[in-house]
Amino acid sequence: MFHRVKTAGILGGFFAALCFCSAAKGDDVTLKTSVTTGASYDSNIYSRGQSQNPEEDYVVQLVPQIEVLDASRAMTVSVKYAPSGYYYLKNPQLNSVDHFASAALQAQLSRKSTFGVSESVRYTKESREASMTGIQTKRMRILTNDVALNATHEFTPSFSASANASDTVLKFEDPNSIDSRTDTAGVTGVFKATGNTSITAGYTYTRFSFSSVPNDTHSDTHTVTLGLKSQVSESFDVSLSGGMTRSPSASKKNDWVAAVDLRKTFRASSIDIGYSRSVTNTAGLTDLLNVNNRYSIGLTHSLTGSTDIGVHGVYSDNRTNPGVLHLTSYEAGANASWRAYSWMTISAVYSHFQQWDNASTGDDIRKDLVTLNFTATMSEWRF
Repeated sequence: MFHRVKTAGILGGFFAALCFCSAAKGDDVTLKTSVTTGASYDSNIYSRGQSQNPEEDYVVQLVPQIEVLDASRAMTVSVKYAPSGYYYLKNPQLNSVDHFASAALQAQLSRKSTFGVSESVRYTKESREASMTGIQTKRMRILTNDVALNATHEFTPSFSASANASDTVLKFEDPNSIDSRTDTAGVTGVFKATGNTSITAGYTYTRFSFSSVPNDTHSDTHTVTLGLKSQVSESFDVSLSGGMTRSPSASKKNDWVAAVDLRKTFRASSIDIGYSRSVTNTAGLTDLLNVNNRYSIGLTHSLTGSTDIGVHGVYSDNRTNPGVLHLTSYEAGANASWRAYSWMTISAVYSHFQQWDNASTGDDIRKDLVTLNFTATMSEWRF
């Protein structure tokens, strides 16, 4: 099993750096706080399959959040922490507290060079919060720890290059789930063809490590991509990329990756359409590489200056090669928010999720969630 990363020391180091930098520069540190309270209806609190008698419940939640920010022309440091308390009316034994903490530092090393480092920690019971695959597993505690580094240098007004590295750990409470660690390192070049259009080319090396029985396993991938970003008009943005990936240890050694993001804005509305194909893990279900295809669409509309509504849909396809796992799912939902006062926002969200198991490794899952939240944002403190 992978050792838990000692994140408290790292996050504490960020906070110490924030206080030291602020004292050295004589700048103010900004403290932002908010509290969200609400109630929700969950039709499947254990995220069980349809044949396992899903249970429903009503849940009261309380989410305080604190953020400390120090920003100057040369450096920005931020630390955020948000615990989430969940209290079940019918099943009090499920009462729990999730945790999310993050820290980031972005520094302007020179007029043409920047450097950044960030870390986030999430302790949750929902697999779709812990993993971006869209895979829903049964209710269990999951720890996600992400660390990322990036450095960028502008060589000419029309060409810049960046180097990045990241480490992501997924740990599961269930001993039958497979912990994973994903390490990446890559370089990207950006060429500005025009004021509104840029061309990107990149290479990424990724190592997937799985905590399997009896021995840990590893899979490496090498990915080359070419992309295009363009602001076609003031209201239309396009981002396209595609490439090839090679996995020497996989049964299917060569595959392709792609990403498409389209955004159109109107006077009071916006629409976002996306597609991505990537090689990733299976959220603890296997120790094989997973090809994830994700389609998404979202529409937001501002009814008034203080009232917004939106709808969204996501379709995901996850499959391994060999075909040990093949899951397809979709999520559709609607949301509305109203800023009743400058310090209070009321929001309502409905989502429907459905997952099908096409390889007979589990069971189909259905989940409906209705939530009503009240968020109070306190005045900023400076010290």
